[in-house]
Parts: sequence; structure tokens; C-alpha cells
Amino acid sequence: MHTTFYIQGLFMKTPSYFPYAGAEAINNITIMLLIPLVIFKVYPYWKRRYGLLSPFLKSQVGFALISLSMVVAGMLEYFRILHSDPTYNEVAKVRLHFYSLLDITVSQSLEFYMRFPQYFLIAISEVFVVIVALKVAYIEAPRQFKSVSMGILYMFNAIGTLLAAAILLLTQLITHYAFDGHGWICQDLNIGQMYYYFYIVCGLMIVNMVVLCFMSDSYELN
Repeated sequence: MHTTFYIQGLFMKTPSYFPYAGAEAINNITIMLLIPLVIFKVYPYWKRRYGLLSPFLKSQVGFALISLSMVVAGMLEYFRILHSDPTYNEVAKVRLHFYSLLDITVSQSLEFYMRFPQYFLIAISEVFVVIVALKVAYIEAPRQFKSVSMGILYMFNAIGTLLAAAILLLTQLITHYAFDGHGWICQDLNIGQMYYYFYIVCGLMIVNMVVLCFMSDSYELN
């Protein structure tokens, strides 16, 4: 998703002092600021008022935030195309997987900071999902298999990254041939429909939430 967020930023008005990939720093900074806030303030407050928050519920909250981030990104992309300003042109280098690296003149619209909410939501979701996954993988594993458990967790993280890249590539290829070379994610996003891709990712995250809900019913934490 970070790749598509970056590509989306190439087609938005970005000042020279702010790098196209600079928005990625918002994700990292937000995570560093939120970790102590969530662990030492949010979780204790929730425990006092409503009881202990289970790891599965934390993960579902994270998945919900990812889904919301995809909806926000999709809506932003739709309105970005709708308000495209053909008088504002700038040459940008774009690599879209099976397309080669080339200079294209893009018609940019909307300001770069309008992407910040989707990065912020992703950062919050990582606090709920990634940290909980690390904790559960370490605590739930037997003492002699804790290192193995952490290795398996990182292995599945890598597999998830590969699957995300495969879904993006398949979306490009299928829509490219289905629409006679004019796919959802094409060289010029102003004539593309990348918001559909964001909505697909949102749907997949909702499926993950449902599957996790059923799995958590039959699993007992140590």
C-alpha cells in the first residue's frame, strides 16, 4: 500500500522542499509517538473502564483502521482525478512494476498534505496490529521455541509483503488487458482508476477481520 501511496503523491502538488517519499516519515514518526501513548495511557484507561483488551480485539481494531485508511485513500484518489488541473504540469519519474522507468508529464491536482490522514491511520493500525503480533508470538510460544516463533512471524510478514505486491501486479495486468491498455493503475493516473484498487484492499482487510473473529473464538491465550 505504501507503494501506491507514493505513486499517488507523484500526481499531487508537492513543493520542492518536500520530497515525494517524505510522507513515509509521517508513518514512522506517528508510530514512535503513539506507542508510549497507547501502551501507558490508552490500554490502562480501557482496562479500568471496560476490562482487559484482548490481543485479538486489538488486531481487529487495527484491521478496521487499515480498511478505513484504504477508503480515505480511495476517496482522495477519486477527487484528485476529478479536480485534476491540466494547467499544472511537472515532469516526474514513475516506475509502475511492469512499466519501465521513464519521465512523464503529469497533470497534478490537490495538495500533497491531503495524503497525511491515510498515513496517520496506517500508523495507528500498526501500533495495534504489529506490536500485538510481536507480543503474542513471543509470549504464547514455549520457552524453547520463542526464537523460532519470532522467525515464523517475520517469515509470514515477508510472505504478506510478497502477496501484496502480487495483488498489485495482478490488478495492473488484468485491468490493463481488460480495458485495452487503459488499466486501473496506468502510467498516467489521471486517466486511471486506482481508487478501485484501494477499495479491493479494504475488502480484503474486512475478510481478514471476519476470519480472525472466527479463529479467536476457538483459541485460548496462555
